[in-house]
Amino acid sequence: MQPFFTKPDDEGVYLYFKAVANDTKLPLVLYNCPSRAGINMSVDLMDRITDEVPNFVGLKQTTFDEYPDAVRRLSGKFKIIPGAEDQMLFGFALGSPGVLTFSANIIPDRLVAIQTAWEAGDHEKAKAIYLEWLPMFKIIHIEPVPNAVVYMLDRMGWDFGPQRIPAHEPSEEHKKKIDDVLRSMNLIGQ
Repeated sequence: MQPFFTKPDDEGVYLYFKAVANDTKLPLVLYNCPSRAGINMSVDLMDRITDEVPNFVGLKQTTFDEYPDAVRRLSGKFKIIPGAEDQMLFGFALGSPGVLTFSANIIPDRLVAIQTAWEAGDHEKAKAIYLEWLPMFKIIHIEPVPNAVVYMLDRMGWDFGPQRIPAHEPSEEHKKKIDDVLRSMNLIGQ
């Protein structure tokens, strides 16, 4: 993810990613998330970074309006993956090999089912599964991430212990709404 707080210009972001990449031989994924970092990486900037820094193998693109241009201009260099559940089917239609989302921590089998149906050419089935799980995709974001995700996993029997500040348990009102969705999806008992 691009640096935050200082709101660097394109040159600063480029130098940051170049420094990160030069400190490892591991494959890296760019994560363009302006809503969290406070700055947006333009497709031009990502193009420059990937031209000059070879160990980037993918992009998690959260800006929906720039996703098609990123695919058009960058997909020959690396894999482009949508950054949220609401972009999943759109991403598949533009050739995404998968999706990196918070819901994958909770219902990985359902995401696999959506992708498997899509890849088999059964787009109606992919859409149906997607719409069936839409309440889950929406409720995850009722609180700042990871609050609701950790709560859901705890309710489903995974003990992650207390969240680290600034993360915290959801409010009582949100817990009830989350529990209602978990019950309606048969992920916890009545």
